[in-house]
Amino acid sequence: MTQSPPRRVAPHLKAVIYLQCMFAASLLLEAGGLYLLLSPPRPAGQQQWLQATALHLLAAAVPLLYRYRPARFPSAGWYLPKLTGLITLFLPVVGISGMFLTVNLTKLLIRPKGLAHEFEQEKMHLTHLDAGTITRTMDDMLREELATQPIVDILLGSDDDLKRGAIMLLKRMKSPRAVTLLKESLSDASAEVRFFAHTALTQLEEDAVERLDKAEELAASGDAALVRAFAEACREYARSGLPEDTMRSYYLAESRKQYLRYMSIERRDHMACVELGHVSLELKDYESALRMFTTALDYPDTRLAGRLGRCWAFFEQRDWVRLSREMAIMRSAMPEADEADEFSRALYVFWAQHTTDGTTAPHALQARTRACDMPGATA
Repeated sequence: MTQSPPRRVAPHLKAVIYLQCMFAASLLLEAGGLYLLLSPPRPAGQQQWLQATALHLLAAAVPLLYRYRPARFPSAGWYLPKLTGLITLFLPVVGISGMFLTVNLTKLLIRPKGLAHEFEQEKMHLTHLDAGTITRTMDDMLREELATQPIVDILLGSDDDLKRGAIMLLKRMKSPRAVTLLKESLSDASAEVRFFAHTALTQLEEDAVERLDKAEELAASGDAALVRAFAEACREYARSGLPEDTMRSYYLAESRKQYLRYMSIERRDHMACVELGHVSLELKDYESALRMFTTALDYPDTRLAGRLGRCWAFFEQRDWVRLSREMAIMRSAMPEADEADEFSRALYVFWAQHTTDGTTAPHALQARTRACDMPGATA
């Protein structure tokens, strides 16, 4: 018989177990202090009071120093331990006992209901920033829109309970679209919804800054992979929707700096040229972006990505002449079926193809762009 692999404890269950252990440790320390005060000799002497005070401070320190914060049960490592520690500190014996009963009775008696509960149970396939760059495909974009559109309808409604459930789901999604919806919720008519949205954004911001600090600390070693990871972390944070425009530009510039540092160490990673080009494009440094994309054309594994990058750079500059020339080159060399992923091939065909009225797709975009730029025009 083959031995089955050990079953992993679910993160939610592990968080509950750790939280109960925290309560147990604080209760034992508080009970020890109370025992010292009530045990003979009576009344308690100075030494007994000092020992009981030390045990009381330790009982309050245990929740305050608690650090386990699972994504599926954020309150278990965020505000519950901190609140427990503060109440224990200022309300000896009663504080830890009351918090223990409150948390457990609340979890036992209160159950989420309705559509918010369905959202809580929805399984979301997300990629953590620590795992590296998120590769977005056409299916990913459609899946994100389908996931957020029902949430938009809920946030436009008047049910605060559903809105709270939607905000908790948006916090776990962590996508730029989710962050945008959270920021829009800051102007909701309900003060409770605004508070939940503010708390969610604060936690996302602190988690992102913590990941950046960790990546920067690791990159200081000079290891090529860690330097690239720091560059990717800066870029993803800038794209997350969390920072304001000034900080977004700062982290994009930092990402470009780290990519250049990485390329000086690891010269065989040609895809870094493409990624550096996209960072320069987001910084609106079009000439630097074009240089990187042109360099990518020299290598077979990045040729298609380089062409796409040049098209985006010409389009952002509204340089229709050079864009038309690039399209002509692309039509003469269509990508093979196995040359790149499906999404990249679809983008390549889009830039190179002709539309039904005889114009090329970018020319149609040019006409639409000019129409939208007219006073009073709408997209």
